[in-house]
Amino acid sequence: MEKINQSFGLALIGFNDSQKETFSAILSLAERRLQHIWDVVDVSRADFFLLSIEKSHSEAFIVEKKLPRERCIFCTRQRLAEYDDDVLFFPSGQVPQLSSVVKVLNQVVNAESLTEIPVSSHSIAPITELSKTIVLNNDDNFFNPESGFFKHLLQNKTKRQIYHFNSPANNYDLYVDPVEKVYYCEASLKRLDSCLLTEDVIVINDVSQAEWIREVVDAALATRPLSNLIWYIAFRLSNGRLLYGHSNQDCVYLTRWPDLGVEGCGQYVKLAAFMRNNAVCLTTVADKTSTPLSAVYNFYNACYLIGLVEKSVTEELYTKNIAEDKQVLLTKITNRLKKINSEVKVD
Repeated sequence: MEKINQSFGLALIGFNDSQKETFSAILSLAERRLQHIWDVVDVSRADFFLLSIEKSHSEAFIVEKKLPRERCIFCTRQRLAEYDDDVLFFPSGQVPQLSSVVKVLNQVVNAESLTEIPVSSHSIAPITELSKTIVLNNDDNFFNPESGFFKHLLQNKTKRQIYHFNSPANNYDLYVDPVEKVYYCEASLKRLDSCLLTEDVIVINDVSQAEWIREVVDAALATRPLSNLIWYIAFRLSNGRLLYGHSNQDCVYLTRWPDLGVEGCGQYVKLAAFMRNNAVCLTTVADKTSTPLSAVYNFYNACYLIGLVEKSVTEELYTKNIAEDKQVLLTKITNRLKKINSEVKVD
């Protein structure tokens, strides 16, 4: 049986082009959790209006623009214990909180709204069964994290340790606290590249309390999530190979999105959005997102090893008709986020 979704247009008022593109990208990430289909449209075609101002300052603006008050959604940068149903939280200024987007857009479409607003329906493609192919466990063709220093990093759950990276070009110390799930290092992930790919330059030692205080606490090294380190190492070491023992025909999906600020991750926002909204096999992911299968493997491996991937018993592929201008907008969104990521320095 086909599931019918209703479609709503959302006009962004008071936002510049960059902010609109960023919001559209977040909207794409939220798609699977939304009860209906939402598109960013111009004011003349909008069912709802997102205003870039605080609710308490909106009355005069709404009257001036002749907007229907009950169809307006407001923004706030304030951290509150609870928000009104029509208030969207923007914790970082330009980027809305994903959970807030989902909550607000699902709430504003109440029973009264649905009876008053003309909507169009989009059919979701029926689920079809795919034949499973069994992969061969060949170490040369698959990525096996159960070896070398990466195995040690994944398995160590209790001991604070220091990883000495001593390549001919670089010399870095990386401190790992698996209990707190953080790591400390003066170097960015990208600068560790030459060390990660050469096993014999990495030496691992336990760290005493005195050394930890001296080298980490007193040195005021920046605290970073351990999951980001694991994601990046898995991404770089995969080299286009699927995880050992995994099948590219298993139906999988992302339970939540990875940190797009991690080096190399921002360029895969389209891939992350698709895998968050659909449960399909990796070959389908590659086909539907026009992404090389080797890149899909790298991304999948990294997300799986930090616990962001789950398997689905059945395939769930959600599709909707996208106009040519919408496709152009999505391309611009992806390119914009790639540019933002390339400009971020993580040192």
